[in-house]
Amino acid sequence: MQNRKDLRVHCNIITRIARMPENHKKEVNEKDKFMIEITNISVAGIHFVSNLEIEENGEYIVELPINNTIEKVNCKATRVYIQDGQYNSGARFKEMTYDTEKSIRSYVYKLQLSRRK
Repeated sequence: MQNRKDLRVHCNIITRIARMPENHKKEVNEKDKFMIEITNISVAGIHFVSNLEIEENGEYIVELPINNTIEKVNCKATRVYIQDGQYNSGARFKEMTYDTEKSIRSYVYKLQLSRRK
């Protein structure tokens, strides 16, 4: 189960995100995806920076490059603020499968261990 107090790790992951389609299907058009930089990650969510507007409480699908695969994860932008002309957003993951959560948790812990060396 996700917890706000889960381990959070600073990172610089460049990936893609898209606004959740109205019918909540997982697949979105390639043209609707745009680049973001994830600056920290936990099993509960991410903080990211975007040049494009992010809607607070908006729902998105983020592509997380984890363990040589792309995990597509639903998330909700819980807070948004503008700094230096960019949109900064905290987003909470939602509706993850057990395997996806397990992959993210493993990735976060491995990333944390690699930073301690």
